[in-house]
Amino acid sequence: MAARQITAIEVRDRLNRAIAAYGPGTQAAWAAANGLSKQYVNDVVKGRRAGGEKILAALGLKKPVPAIAEVA
Repeated sequence: MAARQITAIEVRDRLNRAIAAYGPGTQAAWAAANGLSKQYVNDVVKGRRAGGEKILAALGLKKPVPAIAEVA
């Protein structure tokens, strides 16, 4: 089964749910627990930045590898 790609909005939704589910429930605490800056996490939550590899990894996701070529 092929992996399903999700949108930036879905990543943001997952991030918001992960922050809400985290014990203290704050962006800063979730960011610190995952080795990320609170500013970076807030930028992703607000839609100013896309979720990069570190945020995706903290959410159990990974960036897709672009295909170089397709075989006919």
